[in-house]
Amino acid sequence: AFAGCQKLNDVQISAERVQFGEYAFTGCASLTAFEVNSSLVPAGMFYRCTNLAEVTLGSAVEAIHEFAFNGTKVSTFTVRDGNTALRVQSADYVISADETELVAVAPSVKGKFNASSIGNANVTKIGRGAFSHNLSVTSVELPAVTFVDAYAFGFYDTTRPNLRSALTSVSLGTLTNIGDYAFYGIMISQIPAYSSDVVFGKYAFSNTGITSVAMGDNMVLPEGLFADCSKLTTINVGNNVNIGDYAFSGCNNLAEATLG
Repeated sequence: AFAGCQKLNDVQISAERVQFGEYAFTGCASLTAFEVNSSLVPAGMFYRCTNLAEVTLGSAVEAIHEFAFNGTKVSTFTVRDGNTALRVQSADYVISADETELVAVAPSVKGKFNASSIGNANVTKIGRGAFSHNLSVTSVELPAVTFVDAYAFGFYDTTRPNLRSALTSVSLGTLTNIGDYAFYGIMISQIPAYSSDVVFGKYAFSNTGITSVAMGDNMVLPEGLFADCSKLTTINVGNNVNIGDYAFSGCNNLAEATLG
């Protein structure tokens, strides 16, 4: 809608609610603050709005999708009174009202991120794109988490291939769901612990730093699960395993594969 409008510095919205499309304000470098009151903050809404520092979420906002604040300097989230879906305990992250889902982590957060970072809230789910806005967190330790949604950590900009998240270490609970592109482009070297009946999403570990893969019997490895993992050298999978299209495509250093 307004992508590339670099001089746009003030947006007045008199309507009670306005729905925006993905990447609506990409590259609007003059924006410094914004209040949004659509039910969804869509993917990439403020991508590369390099001076955006403050975001107010209106009472209607229920969800935030991937990359919405990536490339900004957002350090302050505010949630309006009357919002029953979201809340903030500290200005640099958003959680669900029931404190079970981490919804968004601000780009300004750096270094280690753990339970104390979120006031010891009982977070069991990393929401869609929660860390995709942030390139400066180096490690995440949230042992109660069992569900990692789509794009939860994933970030990779094909136009800037050398731009990577600083995240290299993730320690969570035993995962039962790992969404599409959940760790895409993140240089973790090991797969986080998962249950025997885990559901993997497409391209969940694509383009990561994983070095080896060992999977048990009766697993489903969906499309592109480990595609373009350039550091992957060995795989060992059990019996009755369903390997989807491109699951290991582009793993140029894969030297040993044991199937069954």
